[in-house]
Amino acid sequence: MQAVQLANGRGLGHQNAFLFHRPTRILLWQQNRLGVSFLDLAHYLNRDVDFVSFFLFEPVGVEEAWSHFANNSIKKAVVKFAGERPADPPEGEVVPAILQARDIAERYSGLEVEITISVGRSRQHFLNKHKLGDTIRRLTLRDDLEKLKVFTDGDLNEKVLDFIDEHMENIAKLDLPSDDPDRNYTVRKSFLRESFESRLADLVARYGS
Repeated sequence: MQAVQLANGRGLGHQNAFLFHRPTRILLWQQNRLGVSFLDLAHYLNRDVDFVSFFLFEPVGVEEAWSHFANNSIKKAVVKFAGERPADPPEGEVVPAILQARDIAERYSGLEVEITISVGRSRQHFLNKHKLGDTIRRLTLRDDLEKLKVFTDGDLNEKVLDFIDEHMENIAKLDLPSDDPDRNYTVRKSFLRESFESRLADLVARYGS
């Protein structure tokens, strides 16, 4: 294979636009099916680092969802994977144990797998919140994740937290010209800047120094 030769400023990543806010260290990332995923970006940035990932990405969760998660007992978690499995992580990368079920489905040529972890009807036992929280943050970065729900048991009875929908994101349908890459990118970057400005007060309050 031969390396692709590209002029400066004409890289293959033009399908992604991004903005980085230095005071909060928040990266706002635009992507679509043709763009680069967070997993691919993290793998690229950490390709020369041994044993540990130097660059880590975690989605910004909706504050109410994580607050409820932190202050209530967890009874059940449901995870569903669908579609083609992403590339294997670099050797030495910490991988949630729940992903082993994803591998099991592939052995049977399955395209989808849904995993439920529960304490059943027990009123004395609950899931390990620390491990589950870490797993949720890692799973939300995956492209093949279709469902990620947590069922809590609190003072106001059961509540379902949907961690696919309950993280901060802005979604819009943009008119993107296919014959003008520069204009295409400008439209997407403008959308990002407007999205960032609409969220900035909350982000600074939560992550500002």
